[in-house]
Amino acid sequence: MSLVPLTLNLILGALLFGAMIVGLRLNKRLKALRESHASFTKAVAELDQAALRTEDSLAELKSATLAARTALSERIDAAQGLTERLARLVADAEAKADALAKLETAASTARPILLRTVVGAEPPVEAVRSLPQSTPRSRAVVDDELFDAGPLTLRAGARR
Repeated sequence: MSLVPLTLNLILGALLFGAMIVGLRLNKRLKALRESHASFTKAVAELDQAALRTEDSLAELKSATLAARTALSERIDAAQGLTERLARLVADAEAKADALAKLETAASTARPILLRTVVGAEPPVEAVRSLPQSTPRSRAVVDDELFDAGPLTLRAGARR
């Protein structure tokens, strides 16, 4: 064997050995790429499932919102009706309070006239002042006594 073919065979063997090392490295990288591709596919599948669950949750949320809106609008309508009724009751109460105030004013001006008619003379100022005056506070005490006293009992010949 001569030196030239032996040298060429050694060079060719070194090149084949280098190609084999590059091939092993490439195989290693391709294996890692396949594994990352598999994990990427798994992540995409999980993301798709999460998107489907989100869509279902949004549909449930929309139906719950619609039900809450309906219930709330019914409550608002009922509250508006009650507000109007309360406004009417307050207006009626104010009108009755005004009428009562007018009656009290008329009654307080009529007391001296009534005393003059009954007694036959001008009543003393102390007599007019000593007449019981009806005030909201005195009525409240009477109401409290009425409700705190318990059930009413009627006795023969007695007034309560």
